[in-house]
Amino acid sequence: MHNMKPALKLQEIRYQTQMRLPGFGATGQFALHNASIACVGLGGLGSPACLYLSAAGVGTLGLIDGDRVDRSNLHRQILFNNNDVGRLKVEAARDRLLAQNPDTQIEAFSCDLAPSNATEFLSGFDLILDCTDNFGANYLINDAAAQLKKPVIYASVSQYEGRLAAFDSTQSACLRCLYPAPPKNLVLNCAQAGVLGPVVGTMGTLQANLALEFLLAQASGTSFNRLGRLFVFDLKTMAMSSFGVPKNSACTICSRPPEEIILRKSDEVSAEELATLLKQGGVGILDVREDWEFAEYHLPGSILWPLRQLENGEFPELDDSKTWIICCAHGVRSLRALELFQENSAKKKKALKHLRGGLSAFRSRVLD
Repeated sequence: MHNMKPALKLQEIRYQTQMRLPGFGATGQFALHNASIACVGLGGLGSPACLYLSAAGVGTLGLIDGDRVDRSNLHRQILFNNNDVGRLKVEAARDRLLAQNPDTQIEAFSCDLAPSNATEFLSGFDLILDCTDNFGANYLINDAAAQLKKPVIYASVSQYEGRLAAFDSTQSACLRCLYPAPPKNLVLNCAQAGVLGPVVGTMGTLQANLALEFLLAQASGTSFNRLGRLFVFDLKTMAMSSFGVPKNSACTICSRPPEEIILRKSDEVSAEELATLLKQGGVGILDVREDWEFAEYHLPGSILWPLRQLENGEFPELDDSKTWIICCAHGVRSLRALELFQENSAKKKKALKHLRGGLSAFRSRVLD
């Protein structure tokens, strides 16, 4: 249940320009004021998305992110500045958004979305923005949205390429129809693959635009014809293409009734859980980063085995008496490594998990 929002003042100068748009007017502004949007992830996508949604007058924004601001974020995560380094992202974002538009109600959740809390956090919102940067989170948001029968707007960035789609499993395909398994060319996140700030910022802005378009279509009773369509942008050549995503009748999520969807607990541990396991002993660490990353920092006793070796079919021999935790920088490559182990029946192990958020999360939440 959201707190009471202040009454909308239609004479408010900040909204007058957009209210002059055809089909917008007072009806559209009231629709935004009464709407609630959950933004999962406050990185390069979530930063511009939240800024524009708040500025446009969306009544309630839910911010979900468990990270703290790092100096390396600042070139693309425009919600934050130097003074925010070390702060919880949701707290810094809340302050910035309220300073921009005090009429927006902010609900901040400083934690990672997980199967145990996704339904609770997302159920009270009209629309979900997936602004995360790894497929584990993408799939969880997709599945929770399907279970709750809520629309979700997805975006991703790989170097100069951006992808954008709106899904509603009650009316269209879902993300798992498009990607039944993570595509290899999209495994790396911005931190590993590299990205220009304006590229990821453009995609976050487009997410906000699509969200506003969706809310206005609902308010006017018109058709929102973007559902189930993937837009692909090449920001280097300025080319754009799009195609419809067919609904997969055998999809593991949207082919079944929402009440039968179970949010699967992935084989993962949080930074805090890993710290506890390390104290208890009996844990092995498999680091799937590159040699130079390992040389800069690694957990004591870690075994280095770069992801590329797993993708080439080269698997290490692991001690069956230990629980093995796969780690990388941000939890993206480790999730891919876990899937490769699971796909290889000869190497599949029950006591094998990956570190959610990677060593970046471990260092900021446990060591700092």
